Amino acid sequence: MGFFKKQTTPIATNVTDQTAELAARVLDSIAEGVILVDANGIIQFANPAAATLAGYGTSSNIVGLDIHYILKLENAEGAPIAPEENTFFNALATNQSLSTRDFLLVSASGEQRIAVSLTCTPTGGPGDYRIITFCDVTTELAKEHEREDFISTASHEMRTPVASIEGYLGLALNPQTATVDTR
Repeated sequence: MGFFKKQTTPIATNVTDQTAELAARVLDSIAEGVILVDANGIIQFANPAAATLAGYGTSSNIVGLDIHYILKLENAEGAPIAPEENTFFNALATNQSLSTRDFLLVSASGEQRIAVSLTCTPTGGPGDYRIITFCDVTTELAKEHEREDFISTASHEMRTPVASIEGYLGLALNPQTATVDTR
């Protein structure tokens, strides 16, 4: 008679718990940093990758801190940017969406700098949370630079023989130089 016994846990609660557990697994497993901040810029949630990329070890070390202290950003040349001049922090403060690859993230120790792709996503109105995602794009940028160098070199190398061919064709098509005399 155990088959027909009424369940004491509602199915909806079970599904919600399973969804929350799966979401937590996903956030803990991905390589991209995910941070949730409130309207004042205080970190409410951070996944392990966010703490690791920023150089703070575990996510519990950064929850409750101001995002300006955790995400130390520099421009592509390695110069620090004041928070009031920083387009990313301005988008965060004004609750606007922004995605950029223009910054270097300085680790907590200050010894490591990595190129990052940063995204700010508002979750609602001005008083709501903002989601910040970021990931290391150093390898991607290096590959893009290599590809640009290859294309530049290849196009330069192609121009040289093409210029010679154009010159010979110009001579061959010119009636004054292309005529063959009896000699």
